[in-house]
Amino acid sequence: IFKKNDPYLYVLYAIIIVVTRIFYFIILNPENVAYSNELSVFFGPAAFSNLSNFWIGALNILFVLLNSVLFNQIVIRNGALRDTNYLAGFVYILLMSSAEFNYGFSSILIATFFILLSLNLILSHVKQRASEENIFFTGVFIGLAGACFAPFNLLLPCLLLIYFFYTRTILRRYFLATFGFFFPYLIWLSLSLFFNIRFEIGYFFDQFQPGLLEASTFEWFSSLLIVPLLIAVFEIINNFSGKKMTNHQLHFQRVMILVLFFSFLMSFLWDSQFMAYTLALIPMAYFVTNALMDYQKRWVGEVVSLVLLLHVIIPYLGTFNF
Repeated sequence: IFKKNDPYLYVLYAIIIVVTRIFYFIILNPENVAYSNELSVFFGPAAFSNLSNFWIGALNILFVLLNSVLFNQIVIRNGALRDTNYLAGFVYILLMSSAEFNYGFSSILIATFFILLSLNLILSHVKQRASEENIFFTGVFIGLAGACFAPFNLLLPCLLLIYFFYTRTILRRYFLATFGFFFPYLIWLSLSLFFNIRFEIGYFFDQFQPGLLEASTFEWFSSLLIVPLLIAVFEIINNFSGKKMTNHQLHFQRVMILVLFFSFLMSFLWDSQFMAYTLALIPMAYFVTNALMDYQKRWVGEVVSLVLLLHVIIPYLGTFNF
């Protein structure tokens, strides 16, 4: 179904997200899934705690839909796959449905939206040298994402590395992107001074705790990511040489590899309970989609699709008392 080039499939995106979220709330009926926002400068730790389940579910549906549509548009506009289709957004929805905290609402979903906006501008610049407005707003969107969720601040050096390796960006544009990154913080600081509001910066440093993973956390983390991560690693190795890929498809893949690397780096540098996992899903969705498109034998693609569906269903099984 999703290998077709039909924009009306976005309606099916919405239906799938709404059905899975309603099913989740009916089965589990959690008392509170508005996760805390300790790592946010824009939102307090209890910013969404007073929201009812209806509004939490509605906001989750809205941002997951926006992110999936935007991600699929990025894939299409950059010709990242052999064919133009709507499979990438669907895979992203599947992966966003495989962990319980992805059904809640926090500033991370908002931050992910800003990251996708910045990726759209980054890849536009990589494909065809864009204007300085593009450079500035790329930094602004990453700054907004970091203000919503502190670990995403680490994407600033990721952005500068992409410019250095994959574009011929002149030196002053690096400073322009960096200024764009700090621009939201400068605005927020100015408003804080004007309205006499305390400007908190401790959110960035308080939970900056590099260290080894605990065994229980690693088991939980690996159970969520092991299938898409293995597929992603296989695709990276298989297509590392860029055979049968255009130059921009190769650049797109390398940008996704950098984003994947920095998402794992965030998990080690911040005590964020692997909420940076939501960032890792973006490149993973791309690599999984690429794998599904590459398999020549139909039965192999069907098996991979079945494994992904089971990957989504398994978390639900723990909610039943057999």
